[in-house]
Amino acid sequence: MDDLSIVTFYRIAKLFPPSAEEYRTKRQKDGSPPPNAKIEVIRAYDGLSAFDSEAGAMRQGIRFPAMGTKVVRYHLPVNGEISWGQSFRAGHYTLAGELDSLAEYLDMEFVVEIH
Repeated sequence: MDDLSIVTFYRIAKLFPPSAEEYRTKRQKDGSPPPNAKIEVIRAYDGLSAFDSEAGAMRQGIRFPAMGTKVVRYHLPVNGEISWGQSFRAGHYTLAGELDSLAEYLDMEFVVEIH
């Protein structure tokens, strides 16, 4: 696969490799979003948070330490079963689709401790 056919995302994780629990969506963990939620929030309930840079994930991890202590990296095929869209702010994305397969794309050579 050449570099043009993949995209790289970074996520915050509690464990390396992340546990199955870390691949569950907010809807799976907490139920439905509030009835008056904006479409962006509803999409976030059905997806997983990711960043387009290590620095973006690191900043989020420092800001919200309960999310995890590690930054992990994924290389996703552009036309694969996982899709993404920018959400909430520049650099932040929501991953959607066949999220059960996300672990297949984990870069096992990359993990950074949040500091």
